[in-house]
Amino acid sequence: MKVKPPPDRREESSNEMKIRQSAPAACRECRTPNPTYDTRDVVVRRRGLQTTVPRISGWFCVNPACSEIEFDESTDSMKRWVAAGDDLVLAARERSRAIGTRLREARQRLQLSQIEAAVLAGGGHNAFSRYETGTATPVAAVTTLFALLASHPELLPEARTYADQMQDFRQGENEVELPEIPVSRQKGGMHAAIDPASNRSMFDAADDRGAY
Repeated sequence: MKVKPPPDRREESSNEMKIRQSAPAACRECRTPNPTYDTRDVVVRRRGLQTTVPRISGWFCVNPACSEIEFDESTDSMKRWVAAGDDLVLAARERSRAIGTRLREARQRLQLSQIEAAVLAGGGHNAFSRYETGTATPVAAVTTLFALLASHPELLPEARTYADQMQDFRQGENEVELPEIPVSRQKGGMHAAIDPASNRSMFDAADDRGAY
């Protein structure tokens, strides 16, 4: 009796790969027909950061508004694409923690509680705690405000006044009255207040320090 040899599993695996990797008829995301096979440098974006991953192979959606890729599984494209995204997430967490540390230092220098700082930042009562621990990233205006107040603590009472007025305004209790700037000039597309004593703007002072 003739014994039938066992099937070649490597050949079966290769055939399965060919079946799995046949050209898709349509994009899985937007259903645009006929994605095109190509090898491209792909930009990966995560949490405001981005990096370029070279030589990603697969079927790319032809719809300009769609960025879907069906990766070629015979290459390491998907592995490298996923790793790049993970690295960006970790970098974003480190960035958030660094920002939180600087905000905490500024708040402590100003001798503010987290709730008082949250009022200045315009967020909820727990917002500043989340900023300082790095679980949330504040908008640039918040970090700019506290950097300015840490450098010029004499502005804190005025900032508190406007923050309280804004909070009342949000609750519909009164209107916010903003101060008038008596003298201003245009520089770099922005209006800069001028110190009457020196006839110099805040931007001139920043230029001298190399801050801009």
